[in-house]
Amino acid sequence: QSRRERRGVNMGRHLADVYASLAAMLEAGLGYPQALRTVAQGGEDRIGRALAVVAADLDQGATVAEAFARQSKTLPKDDQAMIRVGEESGKMPLVMKNLAEWHAFRRRLWRLAMTGLAWPAVVVHIGAFVAPLPPLVLGKSSVAAYLLQALGILLLLYVPVGIVILMAWLKPRLTSLARTADGALLWIPLFGSAMRDIAISRYCRGFRMLHEAGVPAVAGAEVSAGMCGNLALAVCFQSAVLSARQGEPVSKGLAAFLPPDFLAIWSVGEETGRLGESLERLAAQWEERAQFRFQQIAFWAPKVVYGAIML
Repeated sequence: QSRRERRGVNMGRHLADVYASLAAMLEAGLGYPQALRTVAQGGEDRIGRALAVVAADLDQGATVAEAFARQSKTLPKDDQAMIRVGEESGKMPLVMKNLAEWHAFRRRLWRLAMTGLAWPAVVVHIGAFVAPLPPLVLGKSSVAAYLLQALGILLLLYVPVGIVILMAWLKPRLTSLARTADGALLWIPLFGSAMRDIAISRYCRGFRMLHEAGVPAVAGAEVSAGMCGNLALAVCFQSAVLSARQGEPVSKGLAAFLPPDFLAIWSVGEETGRLGESLERLAAQWEERAQFRFQQIAFWAPKVVYGAIML
């Protein structure tokens, strides 16, 4: 994975703790500047400095949303949007708590992906150096030939990984290519399905967070589409935005590309007024689906590698 992505995951871990602490302090009745300064003292350096500046801006008369927006280089854009919602709705402690859960959720998805891909990578490295070894030991090949064979096997891993890293690097720089790259990732066997499940889980979690903060369905559908993490699927989720604008249930707009069981759970939540619970359930279900996909990758990848080595 790219260095930028690793930094984002590490920052997400710190942000989860920061938002959880802020939620607890605000619920206890502390003012924003005092809560921010208290959390800043124990936070990660970069985030701590940003929170201290936010507190200073509040002392100078800035609104909470304005003060956080000035820290755009440190705080994610989605977080700033949620904080603005929290200030406007008067539900800031709830928003902070939801943001803490969101960053913890993203960190959990990252670990899930890395765990699923780690063992296949280990198998490729072992196979690369063990498979060409018998001819070398028996004197039927040279050291140079052995190393070339090992390199050829390692390319089975490093070429796809290199392509993914290149796409991740180009994504924020070439917007026109980003959607194509995200769409291409979805076509990779098993891995693409796992990434699709993760995106749907993220969409549900994001929509729940916005719904509980009192964001209208249209705005919630728009922001959640951007939170799914895949631009190709974000386009598909725009059908939910269109449905909400027409006064129809959001679930109706999702019917074109999501299965009936997903739509049934969402619809029940809309009809009973317990949409938040339904979305949390859907997010958990599709996270479990992604975990199963990665387990399948860990099971089949070594067999594919063995087969490629035998060829």
